[in-house]
Amino acid sequence: VNCPLAMVQLACNASPDQLRIREPQLGRLPLHYAASRRGYMAQYPVGVSCHRQCMEEVSPVKLVLVKFSAACRVTDLREQLPLHVAICQAKDLEQQHPDMIREREHPAEATKT
Repeated sequence: VNCPLAMVQLACNASPDQLRIREPQLGRLPLHYAASRRGYMAQYPVGVSCHRQCMEEVSPVKLVLVKFSAACRVTDLREQLPLHVAICQAKDLEQQHPDMIREREHPAEATKT
């Protein structure tokens, strides 16, 4: 789910017991879903002008782990840890945007082309 990090933090603080509940179809914990999230990105207006800036935040994995650290050792019904879910997400991202991954690994080479 794509939502601001502050909303995830609010939910974690308001009801930390929810982080221990598996969803029924895949048996995943909220950490599995946090691990599959790339981050949040939104456009919003700045000041009185109509210029829009991009707001980008990181994954909420750390917020979830602080409240329920044992979740990193819990597998879903497919026997996948949250780490496996994160790796699959990264592989999918690399296949969809190979140039973006290359730029992060070798920024100097990306500017040469």
